[in-house]
Amino acid sequence: MKININSFFQKQNTPEQKKKMPNLELDNITNNSKTTKIYKEKLKYKENIDLYIKDNTIDFWYSKNANLKKNNLGQTIRSIIDNDLKKIDNTDLFLLNFVADAANSFLKQFNEDRNPHPKSKLNNLKIKKAYVQESGDFTYSSYIDKKVYEPFFYEVLNNIKTTNKIKNVYDFISLLNSWIMDKDLILTEKAFYDSDTYSIYSTGLVFDYYDVKSEQDKATLINDPRFPVLNYVAKINGFKIDKNNPGRLVADIYSYPMLNLYAKEYFVNTQINQIPEKILSTYFQVVDNFANSNTTIEGTLREIGAKYNKFIKKYPFYYSFTDTSNKKENYKKEFETNKIKRNISSDDFSFLRQDGTTTLKKEAIKLYINFRLTEEKIKINNKEIDSLTNTMTSIISINNSKSFLNLTTYEERLYTNTQAINFLETYITSKKIENNKEKKNFVYLWRRGKEYVLPGTEEFAKLVKQDEDGTISSEIPDEVLFSLS
Repeated sequence: MKININSFFQKQNTPEQKKKMPNLELDNITNNSKTTKIYKEKLKYKENIDLYIKDNTIDFWYSKNANLKKNNLGQTIRSIIDNDLKKIDNTDLFLLNFVADAANSFLKQFNEDRNPHPKSKLNNLKIKKAYVQESGDFTYSSYIDKKVYEPFFYEVLNNIKTTNKIKNVYDFISLLNSWIMDKDLILTEKAFYDSDTYSIYSTGLVFDYYDVKSEQDKATLINDPRFPVLNYVAKINGFKIDKNNPGRLVADIYSYPMLNLYAKEYFVNTQINQIPEKILSTYFQVVDNFANSNTTIEGTLREIGAKYNKFIKKYPFYYSFTDTSNKKENYKKEFETNKIKRNISSDDFSFLRQDGTTTLKKEAIKLYINFRLTEEKIKINNKEIDSLTNTMTSIISINNSKSFLNLTTYEERLYTNTQAINFLETYITSKKIENNKEKKNFVYLWRRGKEYVLPGTEEFAKLVKQDEDGTISSEIPDEVLFSLS
């Protein structure tokens, strides 16, 4: 059914016709107010904003469905929009092209088409903050270098930099993982893009029109006589108000106004209901559950390995002590100091198989698993970790084998090369589900890779062995079970 956007909003009561909203005055809160009072006033603000603009808010703090860092399939995404930005009128700020168009219309309708109010602080509204480029301090590599490696060095490595506690990259990573756990930090690329470290402003879908710094600022904004008008104009242009920061507007890529008035201009010959998916696939890139599992794991390990390499360039040796005394003839012990060179090589995380292909070492896969479990604050026993490691090693080994590459099509490889990471992420998700039955059942679906991913493919069936429980293994079990000596 085709909706007439104009007639639809004509039926809605304008803000001027609505009753005056409840007073949200916060009793002159200041930054020096007691914590208890501020907490109570936050609750008061939350209750009242829910009552007044509940239908046009987005909650980044508590709503699972309000995350600009996830696509419609729940996969972590990052923006790739450098060439699709558009300048906001009369500013040096940018937004994603169709969002900039919507923002310009919003400003014109609010500032010019509607009357100002003598007591309002929202007259002649201007955008304060918009798109922030993912560069410099905002990149994953920079985060690992400045927020992880530098403090890790001074807090941990500096005191043991010449000892045998750091003999190789695995000692380095083990110390790092323990420190990460203690500091409650993140390490993998997926976790980086999921976290607050990766700004939602980098999506090009968000802008601030008011600088909110305190609960008092929120109260001032919500009680402004023009705020109801602002909410209405935002809504008819496809914007939602950030529930926890009312000075921020967020483009709703599923709203009819945003799609019909603005986004459709950039997606010609596309039906309205198909545009949200087009937006996600055109302007954003999936971080997890998409790239080759081998590449995803190795990428994180290489990033950490680069920091280890940085460390050993400055401290290339460690020292050990050997007892050289003759215990039968001399009671006085003598020690010889050994100066041993540290090194890093291309085969620290992978090895060359008999068929000439390269695959990840089992120990490297286990490291990545531990990183993700640490980031998600999930504690499991060693048996479960070993089971995860064996399954992921098996899947990755199959996908990297020469026979698999030769006997399968590109589409088949595209489906299977993500399975190891998918298996891990689904396992992590299942650990957060309270229903124990759901936790148990997911394993069997993912382990039946032959049945669900490549049904009816005779070539694939020749490459794997599958037991009664549905667990798959490579045709070369010795390579699957390869571990560091």
